Amino acid sequence: HRAAPRTPGTGAPLYRLVDFVPGLPPDARAGLEAALEASGLLDAWVRADGTVLDPATHDTLLIPGTPVTGPSLTRVLRPVAAPDSGVTA
Repeated sequence: HRAAPRTPGTGAPLYRLVDFVPGLPPDARAGLEAALEASGLLDAWVRADGTVLDPATHDTLLIPGTPVTGPSLTRVLRPVAAPDSGVTA
């Protein structure tokens, strides 16, 4: 899936669209990055238009559901601009 052909401006991998919140300790950053990589979310493709990808690409898909009532990734990650991706913060 990492080598699937992509059309420029149609999306970006998650790691290009987020950054750690200021003040997050280095060990927490390393653990979070490892967890995102192990889950397949670190380089999951985020589409600019929100459509589901071709199943042949074997991308990891995260579908929003019920709002989280406990801790969430918004406590440790923040959106960042990736101007050439077509995805807005």
